[in-house]
Amino acid sequence: MEKYEGYDKHSTKVFCEAFNIGASSFKHKKRRQAALDKVRLSHDVIEEKIGRENFFYTKSKGGLINILNCNIGNKDMNVIETILKIILEEKIVPVQAEYARVTGKSQSTISDHINFLKKNNIILPAPTETVIVSSKETGEILSKYEKKIGDYVYYDITPNGSYVKLDEGNQVFANNMYKKLWTMEYFQIGRMQQKYSIYESDLKGFKTNVNKLVWVKMNEEFNLHNGQRKIIPNINPEVKQQLIEYFGIGACNHGKGTAC
Repeated sequence: MEKYEGYDKHSTKVFCEAFNIGASSFKHKKRRQAALDKVRLSHDVIEEKIGRENFFYTKSKGGLINILNCNIGNKDMNVIETILKIILEEKIVPVQAEYARVTGKSQSTISDHINFLKKNNIILPAPTETVIVSSKETGEILSKYEKKIGDYVYYDITPNGSYVKLDEGNQVFANNMYKKLWTMEYFQIGRMQQKYSIYESDLKGFKTNVNKLVWVKMNEEFNLHNGQRKIIPNINPEVKQQLIEYFGIGACNHGKGTAC
């Protein structure tokens, strides 16, 4: 049967199981059509009746939905595509306000789609390392926290609320300066914490003030209105390269040390 070459043949039961379709809802005409329309986003489908039974022949179209390999339900593929492309291209600041601006959707819609990507392990939590500060005298643990590991994007929030990413040269400069300032200030905090056995809970206000001080210096150095930084969302490496190829991005955009 030449017209079915390259297609997989399914009984109705197997077809529903393969594409997460409720068997009972598939009996209703409107729900059945809606389910078939969704499958046809990612697969060519030929339905054929043999005797009293229906069979479905399917062949993958490829594309984004197959890369993600999950049931998108009522999510908007255009929104999902835009979020992932913004993250990988690194031309726009990867924050919800910018996703909303580009897609024309509300931030609540964006939040819902980001949660979906996280739930389906497309966006993964940033790797962390455990940082422990102990008392020099007693060895007692004074603070213990997880430090995120990853690349950061530095940007400005202008007086009119626009998000402006620093250019690539200044990204490197800003990252080096931020780490240097924090290292200098945090060294003083850590030394004081160990010497006087100060618990982490008693340092929160002090650390907040240090962070403000660091950003005052950053804003002055780079002539920023409201400088910020954000860790770049961590795309699952199992699908990252496929997404890069799908979007036609080409060479990896991460110029700050993250492997592709």
